[in-house]
Amino acid sequence: MRLSLLAAVGALALATASPANAVIIDLDHTQPLNLELSGTPGTWRITPVGTAQGGAFDAFSPWGETTGCDEAGANCARGWKWGYTLRDEGGDILSTFETNALADGWFETPTAALASARAQGPFEFTLDEAATIAFTYDDSNFADNRGGISLDFQLLNGGGPGVPEPAGMLLLGAGLLLLGAGRRSLRKI
Repeated sequence: MRLSLLAAVGALALATASPANAVIIDLDHTQPLNLELSGTPGTWRITPVGTAQGGAFDAFSPWGETTGCDEAGANCARGWKWGYTLRDEGGDILSTFETNALADGWFETPTAALASARAQGPFEFTLDEAATIAFTYDDSNFADNRGGISLDFQLLNGGGPGVPEPAGMLLLGAGLLLLGAGRRSLRKI
């Protein structure tokens, strides 16, 4: 019993020793947007999130009204969508997605637009080298826009060897000590 507990604590310490590399980004669409980030080489994932997952927004609308929706709350003439455009330093598109490009078009509620985006995502792109990247959004009239989008932005692989955080190193050390103690007590039996 004691060995199992020691092994479980050690495994937990080893599993949590790597630093987290995901962050929620909130993009407010009621004003001009050009959020620049330093991108590390590797494969990146963009996952749609909303207020229920810790974001500030569910979706956005470039209009002050929602009109012309079908009975299912989709295919609106004007409504809500979830979308982004990510560009490199030269302005070329690295990754883009918009729910209104799908068969369901615009949505009656922000929640419905987010649900559509989550059903289609997550979205991935790869950077071959370090670069400045930017989430952008252009509109001719920001005065009637509503909302924004939230996304989980995560480096999946690449970026070279990271420098472990002190807390992570302490957890790793504790995990190794506990595993060693467990093996030692097994030898005595």
